[in-house]
Amino acid sequence: MLVARIPVAALAGVLMVTAVRMVDPSNVWSVLRSTRSDAVVLILTAAATVAVNLIVAIEIGLAVAGALALLHLARSATFTSERLSDDGGGDLRRETDGHVLVYRIDGPLFFAVSQRFLEEFASVGDVRVVILRLADVQGMDASAAHALGEIVDHLERRGITVLLKGVRAEHLRILAAVGSLDRLAHEHHVFDDLPSAVAHARRHVERSLGSDAA
Repeated sequence: MLVARIPVAALAGVLMVTAVRMVDPSNVWSVLRSTRSDAVVLILTAAATVAVNLIVAIEIGLAVAGALALLHLARSATFTSERLSDDGGGDLRRETDGHVLVYRIDGPLFFAVSQRFLEEFASVGDVRVVILRLADVQGMDASAAHALGEIVDHLERRGITVLLKGVRAEHLRILAAVGSLDRLAHEHHVFDDLPSAVAHARRHVERSLGSDAA
């Protein structure tokens, strides 16, 4: 075959020219300047291409990019605690509101967030009721649902009643599947709106304080 007679040095030169023309220096520079994650993926992929081969380099690049994407998603999840405001339940602030804590959870909940999720509630104290606002949770996997169940169990054992508010239907199915809903003190401790949850929390605190006084 004619191809077999072509000197290897000539083929190497052709491949080098082809590789150079495939890489646009301006695009490479823009990627390096965009974000640290993109720069890391580009440098590791390029280094692996030279050190090993293109197939392995692509696999390394995909793995690193996936890990960095998960890390970014994990950091995007936020937990915000707040006491009941004057308009939190649709009426004036009451004396019992000091014993109610509202936690708003935003962003995705998955295995990479579960540990931080558990640590967030480890120091909750001096309250009788915790309301978890889950309406802004964008995604939930089984590990996060299980972590939520552990939080409910931990708080209930400390005498703190947990109420869930705004759980999406798809997330509700996951919570039921892993048994997290069974750890609530009552099956009716799941609410569609905040005023209903706040009203129930106030009644619970009133009963709790009344029993302590008796």
